Amino acid sequence: MTATTYVTNPWSTTGIAYTFDFGDGSTPVTSSKPTATHTYTQVGPQGGYPLTVTATLPDGTERTAPGSGHVQVNAPGPLTASLKLTGSTRLTADLKAQAASPWGILDMMVVFGDGSQPAEGDSDMSLVHTYPAPGTYTATLYVTDEAQQKLTITHQLTVGSTLVPVTPIRVLDTRVGTGAPKAKVGPGSVLRLKIAGANGIPTAGVAAVTMNVTGTNPTSADWVVAYPDGSPRPQSSDLNVKSGETDPNLVTVPVGADGYVDLYNASGRIDLIADVQGYYSTSPSTQSGQGTDGGLFTPVVPTRILDTRNGTGAPEQPAGPGSTTVVALPAGTVPLDATAVIVNVTAASPTTDGFITAYPGAGALPNVSDLNLKAGQTTSNAVVLPVDSSRSIRLFNRLGRTALIADVQGYFSSSPAGAAYVPTAPTRLVDTRVGSRHLGAGADLRIKVTGVQGVPAGIGAVTVNLTGTGSTRATYLTAFGSGSLPIASNLDLTPGQTRPALVTVPVNSNGYITVHNAYGTVDVIADLEGYYAVGR
Repeated sequence: MTATTYVTNPWSTTGIAYTFDFGDGSTPVTSSKPTATHTYTQVGPQGGYPLTVTATLPDGTERTAPGSGHVQVNAPGPLTASLKLTGSTRLTADLKAQAASPWGILDMMVVFGDGSQPAEGDSDMSLVHTYPAPGTYTATLYVTDEAQQKLTITHQLTVGSTLVPVTPIRVLDTRVGTGAPKAKVGPGSVLRLKIAGANGIPTAGVAAVTMNVTGTNPTSADWVVAYPDGSPRPQSSDLNVKSGETDPNLVTVPVGADGYVDLYNASGRIDLIADVQGYYSTSPSTQSGQGTDGGLFTPVVPTRILDTRNGTGAPEQPAGPGSTTVVALPAGTVPLDATAVIVNVTAASPTTDGFITAYPGAGALPNVSDLNLKAGQTTSNAVVLPVDSSRSIRLFNRLGRTALIADVQGYFSSSPAGAAYVPTAPTRLVDTRVGSRHLGAGADLRIKVTGVQGVPAGIGAVTVNLTGTGSTRATYLTAFGSGSLPIASNLDLTPGQTRPALVTVPVNSNGYITVHNAYGTVDVIADLEGYYAVGR
């Protein structure tokens, strides 16, 4: 407070000293001016603190101001503050920090949670901060007011990458020397595959790549791991191949700082093929090159849009050799502003070995494959495809006759309600072989995903490499979030087979996903690859 003495001095006497006694036991303040400032540190008594002002003339005469009065001191008003995320674009977050106090704000500082320089300001700060990499960070607001009241506010926020889908393009084929020497990959070997800066993909800002990896002509049972170059090889697998067979799997793998990903071959000698379907960008805007910005992800309850066994989405008949099945994307599942879609494609009961190629409805047939078929064996794999003006996808069947099934898992769009992608180091979530926790017929396996590898609560979906092994009979696995079991499948298995499938599945409100086994007994292995989260 400020106390002021009003002086009546007809003689214009100079050299007057004014002594202020604020009545709270503090040392009186003497000033040559009839004004003084004082801060009370305690709540006052009933009736207030007595305030006395005495004027001392140069000759020592004292005059006490009549009716100096009392000062009522109440408890300090509350210090309030807030820290909010008002928007985000890939790695850039817009933050609003505000604070208020009846005493006034003395100091305010925001720590962004990434080791960068804090920002300091007054009671109202609008901040734009770019984080170094996709992830979930905790920003902290520290506030102190003039009464030395302190307040700390935290806000957890996620920044990530957005998908840039491309028409499927072959970037690796060791059978012919595409992307690597023309030679099988040996046991214990690592193949370094250039991603950023190759095949029209930008040189910078590429956080992860989605590609279909196929192993063919293996000399023995084998498994392959995809991981970012320059990082330790994780204890997980992405592709399992039996001797003499050809098996594919979709992978989404972080790209190393040098623009490469590594493909590790465990045993035997094998040819590797890779077809890129999209990449995740952290750049402020889409650079020139392959694809159009596909934006943020929205998961959906797995929805069947095609089943040629019963006439869903196409005539009730198997796809013949050399035929193309056109599948419309219903607006009720994939909205009109969608720019890319994730679809699980299944080929059931093929009459001969062959392959299936998925591609955008208005595009030309690319020189790639998504499913490699073995006569009589049901095979499935996920694909990521751009949504073009036709709002459809095409499935080309190379040889023989086969039933085709397609289930939508989610879509990408520019909607701010969608989620950005945060790739993580591959991390094993569960392995039912450990402890003999086999999954029985009709049984569900609940898998906790939040809290693992920095995955925060409240995320929209996770990307998981799901592997089934040791099945006692032909079966299929379905991954889902909450609610009832959907009419869909993610992974089809023959007795004794080991096969993986990349699944993108919603996470329920408790941070779990569920895997359902249809028949027999099977072991399930799940490896976390990344998560989708709204900026919050």
